Amino acid sequence: MEEIAKSALVSRQGLYLNFSNKDDLFRAAVELAMQDQLSAAKAQLTDASLPLDYRLAAAMTEWAGRYVEVMRPHATELIETSLKLAGEAVGLYEKQFEDALILAINDANPTLTPRTDCTAPDIAQTLLATAKGLKHSCPSQEVFLQRITVATRLLCAGWLHA
Repeated sequence: MEEIAKSALVSRQGLYLNFSNKDDLFRAAVELAMQDQLSAAKAQLTDASLPLDYRLAAAMTEWAGRYVEVMRPHATELIETSLKLAGEAVGLYEKQFEDALILAINDANPTLTPRTDCTAPDIAQTLLATAKGLKHSCPSQEVFLQRITVATRLLCAGWLHA
């Protein structure tokens, strides 16, 4: 807490006025990061000037790709701690993002019917699972963007105009 207080240019006592312990501080930091992620991803999803697959890839990059390279080498430990201390909040933000993906897919062209039996929720859930895997396996944010772009194009093939 002393190092955090120094970095924030406040006294340790000042830090404890806002957060009773490290766990509370960590939870607040996770929630702030999740709010920022969700806001940035939604901004990408609502950019009607871009085709659906581009918006989805950009949103997935804001949601998950921003952490590629950044969290190494302690990513697993940080994720486990995040889920243990702020799992409920993380789950709520993930659900809000999934809902935003579904809305963007459905709103892309309300008259367009899928050429496959996949639904917007199917595509959204598959993209989320794909992004989670890519986040841990891609060596760089650039590679993440390339691979999530391929995934969005494949998953949206039945939704996009030929």
